[in-house]
Amino acid sequence: MPQITEIYLPASAPENESYGQLPPRASFNGNGHFAVRFEIEVWYNSFWRQKTVDQIAPSVTSSNILLGFSKSGLGALNIAIENPKMFDAVVIFDAPLMHLSLPPWNTSDFYTQETWERDLPQNHMESISMLSAQTRIIHIGGRAFHEDHLAFQALCEDTMISCEHHHHPEYTHSWTSGWVEEALASALAP
Repeated sequence: MPQITEIYLPASAPENESYGQLPPRASFNGNGHFAVRFEIEVWYNSFWRQKTVDQIAPSVTSSNILLGFSKSGLGALNIAIENPKMFDAVVIFDAPLMHLSLPPWNTSDFYTQETWERDLPQNHMESISMLSAQTRIIHIGGRAFHEDHLAFQALCEDTMISCEHHHHPEYTHSWTSGWVEEALASALAP
């Protein structure tokens, strides 16, 4: 069985624990573990996606699962689109996937309205379709953005893209609400 590495993208500033902490090393079935680290809170625009890939690249193995939550969920999808051969699965939890307006949560330091819209999934459905041919796309709608995930799944179905959707509006907007274990179980299932 190939070595599997779980790769986690931060969703807040390093000192902000209001959404829980990244899962501990070897968090699931003894898989490898890599947590991307930044000194500040980031939104994953093209500059920060490249900084993320620069950190990830030395740690990738033959099988990699990319996990993102909230802002890093949208970042995970865009990173996987841009690096389709790097990941066997991408997991997106409770992310603003279909927010047409620039979100108000410290986003303007990283995006303009135009660049925000450019990064939304609806503008990359052909790339998402190509990604889904080799990478499992698993998305889980939680309490904060379940409507975004329903709309994203409808878009995937309308364009006949294979995405695995889990609908859990009871899951709190946190690393510790149970979604990590569910997502990894799905990603590792045959």
